[in-house]
Amino acid sequence: LRFFVGGFSSQWGFFAAGIYVGAALGVLGLLAGFMFPDRPFWTFLGQTAWGPSSSFILVAVPLVLLMGEILLRAGLSEKLYRALNVWLDRMPGGLLHTNIVASGVFSAISGSSVATAATMGSVAMPFFQGRGYDPKMVMGSLAAGGALGNLIPPGITFIVYAVMTETSVGALYLAAVFPSLLVMGLFIAVILLNRAGAPPPGARIPLRIKLASLVDLIPTAVLIFVVLGTIYAGIATPTESAALGVVASIVLAMVERKFSLRMLSSSAEATARNTAMIGLILVGAYVLNYVIGLLGVPQAVAKLVGELPFPPWVIM
Repeated sequence: LRFFVGGFSSQWGFFAAGIYVGAALGVLGLLAGFMFPDRPFWTFLGQTAWGPSSSFILVAVPLVLLMGEILLRAGLSEKLYRALNVWLDRMPGGLLHTNIVASGVFSAISGSSVATAATMGSVAMPFFQGRGYDPKMVMGSLAAGGALGNLIPPGITFIVYAVMTETSVGALYLAAVFPSLLVMGLFIAVILLNRAGAPPPGARIPLRIKLASLVDLIPTAVLIFVVLGTIYAGIATPTESAALGVVASIVLAMVERKFSLRMLSSSAEATARNTAMIGLILVGAYVLNYVIGLLGVPQAVAKLVGELPFPPWVIM
């Protein structure tokens, strides 16, 4: 328990000092190994870090990130935002609802909170210029929408969690559908309750224009079907569906006449940076989990909580 309290404090101290998350986790695990030299840490440490990090499922991570980067550079995310704005502009809160819904839809093809927040932020901000929106509500809705990238399939978090717990990725995707819709609904409800920070709705948009805007949603619908539809139908594994999504995004970029080798190179470079960051966090977390498991920290904490003189509902 002393290690749990001291380790928890040290971990947040590392974070506050600006140390990379992956390095902070790994260093904490190594420090624990030096503190308890009587335990056989070093015998299986390399195998523990290598085993999960070499899992075939993790190949889906760079593929999903690459798909999102290609979509951003092909301009398809801007089309998505513009089309949804046509349908949501009359709601109290207007563009703020577009931030949430567009982020949710884009999360279903990008799989990354970082990519969703960065993409929707760059696409949405020009639409708010001179419109009279409260900057706090604008940035808050974009931050909340970006967080959906970790909750809506095919989020990278699901893939990493599936590797660490040996759980089916498809089962996790199915389990996340209702919670993700619930969270989106709650975000929209918050905007409706705080719509004082938004100007009144604009002029009514003719139905003809709304129906015409649906064409801009076709590329997104195709990608969602390719990525998620193939998984739910049992046609492809998550890794295979991510590869299909990359191919589909390249084809759509070609249709939009935005594809080039330079664009593909910049997308691959951004993907490599984000993949390296995620990989470092994963390895550091495995090293730390291995050490605290060997020390029996989870069992000690569970015993402490179980012996507390409180009824079950307090423990929950």
